[in-house]
Amino acid sequence: EPAITALENLIDYGSLRGEAEYRKAVAELYTSTNGAFLTPSELFAPWYSYAVARWVLHCMEDSQLNIIEFGGGSGTFAVHFLDYLRSAAPQVYQNINYIDADVSQNLLKDATIRNERHEHRFQTRHIDACSFSANFFDQDTKIPTFVLAFELCDNLPHDKLRYTCTNNNFWKATHQAFVLDDEEYFEPIQDMWIQLAAEIFQPPTKSIFDHISTLLGRRRDHFDVFVPTGALQWLAGIRDTLPRHRLLLADFDSLPAPHLASDLQRDIARNAPLVTARNSGNDLPSYLAAQDGSADIFFATDFRLIQAAYSHLHVGQAEPDRLEPTVMKASTFFKPYAAPCATRSGYNPLLSDFSNTSILFRN
Repeated sequence: EPAITALENLIDYGSLRGEAEYRKAVAELYTSTNGAFLTPSELFAPWYSYAVARWVLHCMEDSQLNIIEFGGGSGTFAVHFLDYLRSAAPQVYQNINYIDADVSQNLLKDATIRNERHEHRFQTRHIDACSFSANFFDQDTKIPTFVLAFELCDNLPHDKLRYTCTNNNFWKATHQAFVLDDEEYFEPIQDMWIQLAAEIFQPPTKSIFDHISTLLGRRRDHFDVFVPTGALQWLAGIRDTLPRHRLLLADFDSLPAPHLASDLQRDIARNAPLVTARNSGNDLPSYLAAQDGSADIFFATDFRLIQAAYSHLHVGQAEPDRLEPTVMKASTFFKPYAAPCATRSGYNPLLSDFSNTSILFRN
């Protein structure tokens, strides 16, 4: 089960004088939840949900609406989203079908209880985002569907891909990593999703890589990268089962460097995860130290790669200028919709905190 929680007592942002009191309130929240991770949609509740609801209303072109939130967990985002629609757009609310799709049955039980007041508009589905089909949703695929995902990709499976340098100084994806007895090994690429990621991912030029290797003091004839194979499977599932969809994905575009005794312990693969022991909260040098499930593994989301993957998977389905999703910083996306989430000084944490988050959306 993920180490996340749902807040019962929301922060009253309007009562806070400014950023300092906001930081103090957040610290107190983490103390009260024993350090359990709080997602932006929970921390900024209900304003985060309200802002997304305003975006949905702005984009709507039909009186009927399906919402599928992947990784919706305990339903915190959903309950405030539906609250807003019921109050601000009752006609839309009466025609909405909201599905919380998550891999955790325990969180979905919590979501059902939390959304009891929306029981005729809200449903749950126990599914794996990397493997699902249209019959999971039991709805008319001709009705426009908004697909939402908040902090989903950072927890989906990734694979480690190795590039080697050819004789003419070009990089070529050649091997995939596998783990045996807590040791990492490499074998020729066999997995179709890893091969697809290799086709989409653009490696750095040889000269840039040599420069970086020199700075790190680790010159090599190969480099490794973690690629979001789980996200590729998820996007392919959306393409195959939800033809009339709009997509909104929010996640972390970067993560802090791990606190280790020496930088030489770090996994220098591109987009290596942040691995944190659950009991101690200490950072670990590699995903290999988390094979027994005793640590949380978080990946920064490579939004440009996700953007390219979405377009690649939808080639031939629409005009090219309508294929590519838009990527922007979360603060830029939320600016037109987030006015109420502000302290008395005007400091708005929805726009100013979590500066390492981005949004990908396709209208």
